Order: sequence, then C-alpha cells, then structure tokens
Amino acid sequence: MFLLNVTALFVRVLGVYLLLKIVIQHRGLSSSLAAVGEDSSLLYLLTPGSVILSLVALAMIYFPVSIARMLIPKTSSESPSLGDGARALEICAYTVMGVYILSWALPDLVEKVVYVVLAAQTPSPLSEEDRTGLYVSMGVTLLEIAIGAFLALRAVTVSSLVMAIRSYGSASEK
Repeated sequence: MFLLNVTALFVRVLGVYLLLKIVIQHRGLSSSLAAVGEDSSLLYLLTPGSVILSLVALAMIYFPVSIARMLIPKTSSESPSLGDGARALEICAYTVMGVYILSWALPDLVEKVVYVVLAAQTPSPLSEEDRTGLYVSMGVTLLEIAIGAFLALRAVTVSSLVMAIRSYGSASEK
C-alpha cells in the first residue's frame, strides 16, 4: 500500500469524524444557548462557522486523495511505498496526527468564539471565574490548532527533529 493511499484513507475517516462532531456540537450549543435564555443572534455566528467546517469535512470525505497529496511532502517517486522504510510510515503518522488534532480543535474554536461573544455581552451570563476559564481554554485551543497545523503541514521537519533527538549522544566522540 502506498503512503498516499494510507493518508487518504485516514483523511476520509477524519472527515467523517469532523462532520459528526460539527453536528453534535451545533445541536449542543443551540440547546445550551436556549437554556441560558439568549436570543438567536449568537446562532448567526455559530451557523457560518459550522457550515464552513462542514464544507471542509465534505471535501475531506469526497476528495481525500487530493487533500493527502497536498499534505504529503513531495518526493522523488510518485507515491513512496510504506515498505520503503520506517521514515515514510513515520511521516504518514505525523500527517494523520496533525489532521486528527485539527479535526477536533477547529470545531472547538467555533464553540469557544460563540462563548467569548456571549461573555463579552454587557450583562454577561457567565461569572468572572467562568470567563477566565474560557479565555484560558481559548488559548489552549489556539495552541492545539498551531500544533495540528505544524504536524499536518511539516511532517518531514517533525520526523527529522525526532530523528535528531533520538540520535543525540549516540555518535562516538573521539
């Protein structure tokens, strides 16, 4: 099996995961906003974010090979085989891990933006402690997105860094 095929398979699976997460999150946020007693104005912020992420998820489902081709680094061969060595498998694993992190962090970002807008309202329904926790959670989500994007787009760099750390100190000194 080729590296491109394996990565495309996981891109499709993670597209389904992303789509399910968006549907569950949209339903949960809609009901929690109704429970807080907010009007539907925050749903106007939630719906475009959900639609955009749904389109990304559908692209991951219907065009996984094209997306995998964009994510996998260019090599001398068209699509290196997984039997070519552990390095190709390692690059595939880092790419898939990055796509996985992005597929859970991006819907969380949309959810957190809705809650930040809710917290910024003048008579905020959230306590000061809840708002502080929300801002910390937003920072963590942005860090997760940065890590996921780096893993997905720079898998070769991560693989080289891990290889350098593994081999550090193993060279015989004269």
